[in-house]
Amino acid sequence: MLQDPRLTKLAKTLVNYSTGVKKGDVVAIYAAPVAMPGVVAVYEEVLRAGGHPVWMGISDELDELKLRLGSEDQLKHLSPIELHTIQTIDVRIKLWAEENSRAYTTVDPARQAMANAARREWLNVFMDRESKGDLRWVGTAYPTIGMAQDAEMSLSEYADFVFRAGLLDHPDPAASWRKIHEKQQSLCEWLNTKKDVRFRAPACDGHDGTDLRVSVDGSNWVNCAGDSNFPDGEVFAGPKGVEVLSSDEDETEIEV
Repeated sequence: MLQDPRLTKLAKTLVNYSTGVKKGDVVAIYAAPVAMPGVVAVYEEVLRAGGHPVWMGISDELDELKLRLGSEDQLKHLSPIELHTIQTIDVRIKLWAEENSRAYTTVDPARQAMANAARREWLNVFMDRESKGDLRWVGTAYPTIGMAQDAEMSLSEYADFVFRAGLLDHPDPAASWRKIHEKQQSLCEWLNTKKDVRFRAPACDGHDGTDLRVSVDGSNWVNCAGDSNFPDGEVFAGPKGVEVLSSDEDETEIEV
């Protein structure tokens, strides 16, 4: 198992910044056993924040077993316990700790699709509660040997890469992410006043450059600064049908 003092910083950031756990919150911590040091760190920080932490175990091995051996009825079954959890918790913190990215490679895709379709009710409840502000959540990578192998790194190299991306090498990662949030919020507010955006990039290594104008009139730009996916650092707007423009009127240029 990975033992790293940066997990304490990660836990503090996820609990106090990303999800803002407060006294009385019921917090479900989703993670596989391999991520137990991370679970312990988050569990402790939730307790310090006055919340009620609950570990929800994840197992790729059990999920694969169900996909391979389960009947159609079993694949379509939605656990009432899982549904009740999503209906009632205040915060969901998930540590992505993949041990084998190819675990489901030989599983029939139709069986996987059947199992995923059964979770649509769960997903609808999740999205509805999130949109109303009744459920806060964040997900983050927990370095494992399997993930490091996919990245062609050692575990320590991969952990350094992941934790640096989360600014966990900073004295106060949460303060650093708040600064990013403020900067990106200003950009969102600026973009919300624009009707058109032009994306430009020079030609490079024999490839043509980019020169694309699109209409963003009416778009609502969203600030992503580590409060759902962690780490993060982007602003985006939902798709609204791309219109290629010929006029330079009220145009904003973004150099890539």
